[in-house]
Amino acid sequence: MFSKLEEVCYNLDGLECWIARELQEVLAYKFCENSGERIEDHFVGVTKMIDIGKGGQREVEDIALTRYACYLVAQNRVNAREKLSKSEKKLSGIIYERGVDNRSFAVIRSEGDKALFEGRTTQFMKNKLGVPSSRPLADFLPTLLIKAKDFATTIRNFCQIAELHV
Repeated sequence: MFSKLEEVCYNLDGLECWIARELQEVLAYKFCENSGERIEDHFVGVTKMIDIGKGGQREVEDIALTRYACYLVAQNRVNAREKLSKSEKKLSGIIYERGVDNRSFAVIRSEGDKALFEGRTTQFMKNKLGVPSSRPLADFLPTLLIKAKDFATTIRNFCQIAELHV
């Protein structure tokens, strides 16, 4: 699965991203099948006309989602965001037990984001995505990046716990 995800990854202004149409092929929207529904009934390939320079148009492929498909996509994102929040809360508890203050914890989180975003800071990413300063970056990330942050946080949690018991 990982190698398939890497194959459809794009570099957009130095930021890794994925195109939904290609990601659909990789993931095959198994969550739809897992609920007993047919993918073809809820994720339908369509073509549409887009404007190009000098008043011209061209046809592009896209995917039409039913209301149910939109619900599944949104629910998947909400679940991923809630899981990340729990992982981050657990990490903060572990780190605070070690006497780390809020400022140092912010540095730790920012270093984690730099590792995830190829050297870019949390603030850089917030600026790039237009995230208000009062809101967490993760609230504006695509689901795939939320899951990547959660995975990285879970690994940090494991490493922190393992150090506590050594």
